[in-house]
Amino acid sequence: MTLQSLKHIQQYMTRIVLNRILLFVILFYIIVVLLAFHLNLNVSNQKYYTTLKELLPIIFAIPAAYIVFCFQRRNEYLKALRSVYSLLVEVYTDFMDYSYCQEKNDERYFKLKSCISKAIEEIRSVYENIDEIFDEDEGLYPFEPLKEIYHIDLEKLHNGDFTFETNKQIRTTHYKKWKEIRINFIVELERTQTSFPVTKHKRKSIGTYGSMIKMFKKFKQNFIGNKRDPKQTINNKMNK
Repeated sequence: MTLQSLKHIQQYMTRIVLNRILLFVILFYIIVVLLAFHLNLNVSNQKYYTTLKELLPIIFAIPAAYIVFCFQRRNEYLKALRSVYSLLVEVYTDFMDYSYCQEKNDERYFKLKSCISKAIEEIRSVYENIDEIFDEDEGLYPFEPLKEIYHIDLEKLHNGDFTFETNKQIRTTHYKKWKEIRINFIVELERTQTSFPVTKHKRKSIGTYGSMIKMFKKFKQNFIGNKRDPKQTINNKMNK
């Protein structure tokens, strides 16, 4: 397990970190069981087998207790994540509502500005800054589009001419930034497909090969994630 993974465990239990820990514990149990079988089959190792058999309760109990601890940390992390996500949804919906107004409204403006400011700070309680080193380097804020909404988009909306085309452009920009932020929470929250979906669209038939590709992608997302350089992503946005 990498140093970065251990750092994540100390702060919060993400989906990928939890899955890696579970996989590691399962492999550990398998190795112990195989070792016990090997020692039991070899007559000359009966003394070691007896010792291992006596230690098995402790060997199995310690990883099991750690898994319970990890699930507790995971539940705490999910509660914090859902709280922040609810606040971000409120920011998104209030901003969209204001963009449909035909004139500026100071009450809506100040309420929305306060809500965005609160969301910016609440995110700091869940995610640390990129490459942050306490008391040395502040790092980069993980969701720069949210700051852009606060400093640029809201001001452009409130001080604009409130014509249909102007507000439509602002809404389109806001929606794109919302999707960039939302995906980070969607992939982390525990979700499942509904048992009885209601849709007018027909599901695509992907076949056996397509199902295998889908399973591989899900495995990659659950244990590896989608790696990209966050600094490069932010620099690309700033250069546009």
